[in-house]
Amino acid sequence: MTPVQAGATTGLAFGLFILTSSIALVAGLPELKLSDAAAVQTVLFQLALGAGTVAYLYKSGFDMQSLVPRPDTSGSVLGVVIGGAGFALLTGLATILDAMLPGHSAPVSAQGMSLVAIVVLSVVNAMYEEIFLLGALLRGLRGHGLQVAIGVPLLIRASYHTYQGFTGMLTVSLFGLLLSLVFIRTQRLWPVVLAHAVVDVVALSLLAA
Repeated sequence: MTPVQAGATTGLAFGLFILTSSIALVAGLPELKLSDAAAVQTVLFQLALGAGTVAYLYKSGFDMQSLVPRPDTSGSVLGVVIGGAGFALLTGLATILDAMLPGHSAPVSAQGMSLVAIVVLSVVNAMYEEIFLLGALLRGLRGHGLQVAIGVPLLIRASYHTYQGFTGMLTVSLFGLLLSLVFIRTQRLWPVVLAHAVVDVVALSLLAA
């Protein structure tokens, strides 16, 4: 993947989310109110933008088979373990950072959000992010060196999570680094997609309770 192709992939898949996240940061990190309607809107945006990004990658000659997460037993176990452990560690870190740096995280609410909406949003979002960040960008940039292949997707991941404030951006980036290392080690998308989905489902379920 050339730098131009990487830039185009980033713009298509994440440009809108980077823009809206940056606007929220400039606006002073307003409260993020999640709901079933917001979940549907996000899923529809990701499906539409994802279709455009897939079409671009296909026209660019990218190996499309490598973008398909393939569920299996060992990958599922690994994904659940990583997701559970990652959520526990990052929640602990976020609690410490919030105590040390009050006001550096954005308030988030999901009161009344249904379990169906939580699961659908979590699965679609996890697939969207990891397919394009790791499956496309990290894999595609390996020819430019491991540091670039890991660093560019991490920077992109952080840039569309600025709406969560410093604490959220840092914890998301650390989890992204963990997923990147797992992906490099296993060369499999399914475990990282499932781990991401587990974290989202647990986090949103706690917020909705």
